[in-house]
Amino acid sequence: MADTQSPRQWLLYRRSSCSPASFAIACAGLSVIPVAFASTMHALNGCVLFYGAALVHACAIWCCFFVYARHAVDGELVTLQDDVLVVESICGKRKRTHQFNTQWVTLLVAQNGAGVRLFVRSAGETVELGRYATQGHRLQFASEFQRIARCERHAHP
Repeated sequence: MADTQSPRQWLLYRRSSCSPASFAIACAGLSVIPVAFASTMHALNGCVLFYGAALVHACAIWCCFFVYARHAVDGELVTLQDDVLVVESICGKRKRTHQFNTQWVTLLVAQNGAGVRLFVRSAGETVELGRYATQGHRLQFASEFQRIARCERHAHP
């Protein structure tokens, strides 16, 4: 009976400064301000033109929110189990899955200005990792992944 190891997983995703719920509250607040201004102008002057501008303003804010919310979970889920490395890349509604044999996979660390980019390469296929993660998170992943890969190589002569 083969001893299978538990899968090791890393999430390399976009780290938002606020949750989608708190961002929605902020957008609602920003939408209320022009409506309140338009209501004040309507009460003072009887002018209804400001309601149109308030509506356009609110639509622009909510469109930005939906674009933000759509990409709030962009990133990669990297799973290492036995001899298979699975990389699931998520960008909006698109989800791509790549599978690599760990015997032939190479983790490339590329210096790009002040930042670091990570790539996984095997059999002519290259996938970028951590596009949306912070540099510190990418470096932590690279360190853990290389440590585990070294241990795995020494365990399988």
